[in-house]
Amino acid sequence: MNTKILRELRLQKGLNQKELGKKIGISASTVGMYEQGRREPDHSILLKLAEFFGVSTDYLLSGERNENLNYLQREQLSNEIFCNLAKQNALMFKEENMSEEDLNKLSDAIRRAVDIAVSKSED
Repeated sequence: MNTKILRELRLQKGLNQKELGKKIGISASTVGMYEQGRREPDHSILLKLAEFFGVSTDYLLSGERNENLNYLQREQLSNEIFCNLAKQNALMFKEENMSEEDLNKLSDAIRRAVDIAVSKSED
């Protein structure tokens, strides 16, 4: 695994190793070992990491951006869409402000929607 890529992706999400581990179902020390190159994730963990970060497993393994050339552009577009929504008076669900967890889920959904739209346009 490309250790620098994993660390960069984690930091872009604003997560520490413990938070990432909790989201993926592994310990903070395991995340640390992946980032230090002292341990390699098994196939199922690699898939979870790729899905969580919205990148390919190839990208996690090699760091090659061949199919992720527009990754930063997609992130920027996703963030712009989310920020525009957040500028509204309030993001609400059933007349209550959305929780931090729900806002994170919305952000992830926007990111996935942008990835789908970009991949469809590249076909």
